[in-house]
Order: sequence, then C-alpha cells, then structure tokens
Amino acid sequence: FPIFAAGSWSNRRISRVVGTSIMYLPTFQFPRITALFYAEFHPTQGPTIVYDVPEGSLIGQERLFDFETVADYVIPKSGVTDRVMTLTVGNYKLVGFPSRVESARYARNALIFNLIFVFARQADTRAYEPVVRKVATTLRTLEVCSPLDRGIDSVALTPPGVT
Repeated sequence: FPIFAAGSWSNRRISRVVGTSIMYLPTFQFPRITALFYAEFHPTQGPTIVYDVPEGSLIGQERLFDFETVADYVIPKSGVTDRVMTLTVGNYKLVGFPSRVESARYARNALIFNLIFVFARQADTRAYEPVVRKVATTLRTLEVCSPLDRGIDSVALTPPGVT
C-alpha cells in the first residue's frame, strides 16, 4: 500500500512498504515553463507570433530566441500537424502541437496555429506532452465550434478591453 506524505509531492519522497523493506521512489518535479507563445500562419506575412507570455519574451527587444529560425517548424506544412513536436533552439526547448482547421471561411482555406511551451534546454518535458496535446485540441475545438471573425487585417487579435 502506498504511503503518501502530506505536502508537496515534488519536495518529498514517496515510499512504499514491500514485504519487510521500504522502497523509496524518486521524486519528480515538473520543469518550469519559461514562456508561452501563440503563433498563426498569416496569409500574407507567413508564420506570425500573435501573443507571447511574458509579454516581450519573443516579440520585444530582449527576445529569448529569434522566431524566424524556427518559424517553419512552429507552423509546419500540412502533413506535420496534429502531433506533439519538440524543438531545441539555443538555450531553450520548445514543445507544441501544430493544428490545422480547414474551412472556406479562412484565407487560403485553412487556419494553422500552434501554442508553444518554452522550457530550459535541459528540461525533461515528457510530462508536459499530454498537457500540450490537450490544450491544442481544446483550442482547435473552440475554433471549430465558435470561430473568431478573422480577416486578413484582423489576424493579430487584441484581447477585449485592451487598446
């Protein structure tokens, strides 16, 4: 029977009694997310970052890395969508799930987007893969069920209340 210690799992070891001996299982800590960014394929400008958090981490003056070097991988060709992808660029590891929604209401008949999680290069990001997949499929479902009005000039969306 597992014996769980009170408090954070990341700070304590979980032990399990096996026969007369106690086996210690190693602790696991989720790696820290350095940044997030949402990118889309713009019909005239190509791959474009729409949002980044923290603000300015990829669009501002002090960028974590040059987006242009990974743009073709973040927003890939149609055959490489709908699967988890991991890229390493500089000191960072990027994990995303490029998605494609096909419809005549979009310029070029498709919306291609990706929400990328950015981690330190040495981070073990395998535990985040199901999270990345779930967030991407949820965003895709939201887009299919309740599409945003997207004109060529309105691709870079502004959140409500922000001018």
